[in-house]
Amino acid sequence: MGGPQRLAERAGSARAREVIYTGERCAAATLERWNVVNRVLPGEGFAEAARECARR
Repeated sequence: MGGPQRLAERAGSARAREVIYTGERCAAATLERWNVVNRVLPGEGFAEAARECARR
């Protein structure tokens, strides 16, 4: 469904290949640094932070 292509566009082809070939999980902060995700919300108070993000 295009996930690997989008990952390569955002994180670069070398990182995308590593993630896809190894199947290793990446920390949310790492994915944020690689521009794969826009924002990492804290675990504590997550629901309220997510609602505030959705309100904006």
